[in-house]
Amino acid sequence: MRLVCFLLFCVIFGISNSEAFSLCTDKDEVYFSCRTKDLKTLSLCGKREGGVYYRFGKPKKIEFEYPGDNVGNKDSLSLFAYNSYNRWMVSYFTVTFHNHGYTYIIQDLRNAEDEVEHNIQNIAIYSKPDQTDDEKIISCASDMISNLRPLMYIIPCNEGMALGCDKNDGYLDLGITQ
Repeated sequence: MRLVCFLLFCVIFGISNSEAFSLCTDKDEVYFSCRTKDLKTLSLCGKREGGVYYRFGKPKKIEFEYPGDNVGNKDSLSLFAYNSYNRWMVSYFTVTFHNHGYTYIIQDLRNAEDEVEHNIQNIAIYSKPDQTDDEKIISCASDMISNLRPLMYIIPCNEGMALGCDKNDGYLDLGITQ
């Protein structure tokens, strides 16, 4: 009964799953969003006009936004790059950007080959090359949306990364659920 009441509340007040925990604006596409164990949210968003932006923090207190003043304009597309690898029961997709010498990699790595499915969704932040001890992984803990694959048609591929630039869209038929 509580579930029915909650769903009715959501329908009446227009609260969608993505709005509930994304830092994207109501008019923007949610490509990736999740809550961390600290109850902060990381979101990768897309403007309908063609730009991409990343936000981290809480809804009323954004701690980090990239690309800053140029959030979501079309020039932002060249600031992000993707990598993708797919095969039977495996789907790896990453989006990378750089800011002040740090490399940020949003990762959605899914492997269902073994009896126990291995999924990793996080953002890895790597330090400047001269500070190798400064590395941080912020893992997703709950409330995840992953819709990264459309980005392969609007941002460039980072051909220097090991995963490659696989545009195979058949991963949904591989038994891996979103």
